[in-house]
Amino acid sequence: MKYKVGIIGCGGIFPRHIEAIESNSNFKLEAVCDIQKSLVKSLGKRYNVPFYTDYKEMILLEDLNFIVIATPNSLHKEQAIFSLEKKM
Repeated sequence: MKYKVGIIGCGGIFPRHIEAIESNSNFKLEAVCDIQKSLVKSLGKRYNVPFYTDYKEMILLEDLNFIVIATPNSLHKEQAIFSLEKKM
């Protein structure tokens, strides 16, 4: 079984998360989210996955097993709580 992963935040740390996902055959990137539409659209096309500018929409619409939160620390709490309450 491959675990389906979504990433919230596609900034500077994003490449490390992609590297970790791609190096483990048990995980598969399924969706990406960032508030910068041009960036996330480009990454969605590059990795052939849906892209979102609203993390809540991604969590509600995608069938994900894991969420990687790679946003500024001040946003982690809200995003983690929403993820846990809605899906995880």
